[in-house]
Amino acid sequence: MKAYFNKLYRYNHWANSQLMEYLEKYNIRDEEVLKLMSHIATAQHLWLDRIQKRNQERHVWIVYSWELLKNETINADADWMKYIEIHSADFTEQISYVDTKGQAHEAALTDSIILVANHISHHRWQVLRRLR
Repeated sequence: MKAYFNKLYRYNHWANSQLMEYLEKYNIRDEEVLKLMSHIATAQHLWLDRIQKRNQERHVWIVYSWELLKNETINADADWMKYIEIHSADFTEQISYVDTKGQAHEAALTDSIILVANHISHHRWQVLRRLR
């Protein structure tokens, strides 16, 4: 699973970087795009905090400034790639977390990692659709 997750999150990093470069190159400052791109970074951080049992201090729909968005996206991607690289288990463990509504859940770590990657792809699609 580690090789697959490494490949998946390297792809996410590449796709996020390409999209950020496009937004910068064409000076796109659409508020809905900013909201979605901020959500991509924040959701990645939020889920990694859940998985690593850290305090979940981020609001899932926080909107970053354009200046901060690039760094937050790069950091979120890097944090996920680092987590996958240093994770010593086989990713089969269960995780327990509390969602943004305060409800407790339990899930397979593999499912959560895949969910985050799909979630990111979904919102990138929303951004691209908005740019059409």
